[in-house]
Amino acid sequence: MTRISIDTPCYFITSVTHDRLPIFRTDKLKEIVCNALNEARKSADLLYFAYAIMSDHFHIITDGKRSFMQKVEYIHNNPVKDGLTEHPEDYLYSSARIWQRRPLEAEPLEMNLDQIEWRQR
Repeated sequence: MTRISIDTPCYFITSVTHDRLPIFRTDKLKEIVCNALNEARKSADLLYFAYAIMSDHFHIITDGKRSFMQKVEYIHNNPVKDGLTEHPEDYLYSSARIWQRRPLEAEPLEMNLDQIEWRQR
């Protein structure tokens, strides 16, 4: 089980398309990214904790060596900042709902929140 605190290291990954082309405009293309990330998670035994897929980039947090909660908040608010939604949990391709313990029945990408063992500072 992964132990998480505010100071716990993690990887914050951002991938941006060439010339910021809006490649991930459609839900179908976002589903392809989710499927690829799910396959990577399973085959490489990765843990995913937060993500957002935008039209020209995506963010994901996995276990690693950087601060955690600050990056989760940034990721979840990215669709709001880009004007795609008013509330982070309303954006389909984000883990904001999962973090609020209100996941959809068929979330596009599975998260490993059950692998987090929170500890006091």
